Amino acid sequence: ELTRALNSANWQDRSLALVEIAKVKDTNFLLDIRSLLKNDPNPAVRGSAALALADLEDKHSSKDIVNLFKDNEITPDIVLDALTRMKDNTAANAIIPYLDSDNHTYRLLAVEALSAIGIQTGSETIISMATKNKDFEKAKTYAMVIGKLKLAKGESILLQIAESSEPSPTLAAAYLGLGRIKSKKAIPILTKAIGSDFEKGRENSSFALKEIGDTSANPLLIEYLKNKNREIQFSAADVMASLFDTKTADRILQ
Repeated sequence: ELTRALNSANWQDRSLALVEIAKVKDTNFLLDIRSLLKNDPNPAVRGSAALALADLEDKHSSKDIVNLFKDNEITPDIVLDALTRMKDNTAANAIIPYLDSDNHTYRLLAVEALSAIGIQTGSETIISMATKNKDFEKAKTYAMVIGKLKLAKGESILLQIAESSEPSPTLAAAYLGLGRIKSKKAIPILTKAIGSDFEKGRENSSFALKEIGDTSANPLLIEYLKNKNREIQFSAADVMASLFDTKTADRILQ
């Protein structure tokens, strides 16, 4: 029945068959799906074929899926989704340019794709793009990808965003990224953020300080235990409990 559906004149039948094949992980149809990816006249079927091949982890088809970025009838989100599922890091260089897309969705999908597949090459390109960027919204994208890929060379970029941004998703992303790359230089900035009214920034700073794991943050946090804002008190206590050191414990006991 699946064979008959793949050869149907109705594009919807072909597309649904591809979904079912991917669902049951049937690799017997690989040659048929590869053919549909490259030759089917309907863009929906070509897109479904890309997703099916990705779910079947057919690395042989990675280059052909990347070539769909040149297909004007298929939107980049479909291709980025397929490459995320494929988890083939040879596709990284084709994904990286979408970090600078004017489309917010494509940028986020590019971050997720690169995070899923990892990168063996391309980190220098990402850092260069982030350094040249002047767009505040795109800065959030670069903060996310630097953090998720743990690109330590992006430390200065994240610090600059953290020091110059108003409370915003971009600032929160920078705090998170600084934690993921374990930036000790960021400790004064992150501890200060614990005492701010920016709730998401406080939350991400707590996570970041725990990730960095440096007890030098404790003396900068202890005064927050007296803060009038109970959430600030709890955030400081939570971080210090994760960064235990005897000297701080003695001060708290006093």
